[in-house]
Amino acid sequence: MLIHNTVVGAFIANNEETKRFMASVKAEAGDSWKSGYDPDRAKTLVAKLKAANLFYRYKLQGKILWVETRETTSQGGKHRKVWIAIGAEDKYDILSLDIGTELCERLLPKLGAAVATLDPAAEVSLSAFPIQEERNGQMFWNFQPSLKSGDVEIKASKPHFQLANEKVKAAIEGLKTAGITDPNVIKATRKSAKEAYFWDLAQMIAAYCAEHGRAQKTAA
Repeated sequence: MLIHNTVVGAFIANNEETKRFMASVKAEAGDSWKSGYDPDRAKTLVAKLKAANLFYRYKLQGKILWVETRETTSQGGKHRKVWIAIGAEDKYDILSLDIGTELCERLLPKLGAAVATLDPAAEVSLSAFPIQEERNGQMFWNFQPSLKSGDVEIKASKPHFQLANEKVKAAIEGLKTAGITDPNVIKATRKSAKEAYFWDLAQMIAAYCAEHGRAQKTAA
């Protein structure tokens, strides 16, 4: 199982050995870890991963074998995840992404277009590259997914962010109609409505894959 780590800026293994390594470098970094991605620190971390013989990769390649959605519970909270298997039938990587993260939300529309339009035998490459963005007058790093078939970037077939925003607006209007103006409730509702849209999209992609022969052969 792989995850994308925004501080490292790469796909890393989600196993105990890597978790211990990441915990140790986080402790060394102290408060600076909270600042997120930094290009120089990311290079240092990748060098340390390599020296420790731990898995990291900037790009995943192969066929999209299957897509699944999973709900897990830890520390009293429910977590919704998307699992994407990429590779060959006898050797593949499983990438786990959390619903609610921008990387997942930006990737799902491209992933949906890929499984709907590409031949199941077609190979793709998946990467995530850092970009600087400005929001509310502050600059920060974010990760933009790239999903390609050959040299061609796969684009979403529907304006999913616009559709998600419409769901959010409807949810907020519902609060206003009910006379609810608490900023914390509005913020939580906004987040919940957006996540619900992309969770539904992930489930539709998973169902489409299962219906068209892209399903996990054995239970994980």
